[in-house]
Amino acid sequence: MQKDTPVPALHKVRLNKNYPWEVWGATIIAAPLFISFFLLSGTTSDEVFTLFYFFIYLLTTGAFFLIPAIILYWLAFRKLGKKQWTPIKLKLVLWAVAQAFMLITFLVVTWDSLSPFELDTLMYPMAYSLTLLACSLVFSTSSKGNRKAAKGNDKPIINS
Repeated sequence: MQKDTPVPALHKVRLNKNYPWEVWGATIIAAPLFISFFLLSGTTSDEVFTLFYFFIYLLTTGAFFLIPAIILYWLAFRKLGKKQWTPIKLKLVLWAVAQAFMLITFLVVTWDSLSPFELDTLMYPMAYSLTLLACSLVFSTSSKGNRKAAKGNDKPIINS
């Protein structure tokens, strides 16, 4: 029997240290926009002005209440980024971690006002969840130096 030998990495991927901040920053801005546009359908012109204030409210409260989740997400990124995972696996695991932090934050903030099986109650975490997934997949986990080194290199390398 042969021993399984680990396949050496083609090169050590340097992480984009801004990745967690890019993902969360875009999520904090895009999710309230997504919610506001969803609520905007079928509104009158007077209600649009109210939705603008609602967007500002979601933006500020989301940014404030998600600070602990952002810090824990950043720590998870630093810890998990050291593993030799493919970029998509790293992104999906970090997304799952962020989902847990975000759900805990949502439950802590809205525990008194929760009513089971209402679409309105679920709309906010779903919007943040989908936006977070999209932002997680859009931004790159590798640094710009890695992406520049990948151009013109005919060897397959890990790049996101």
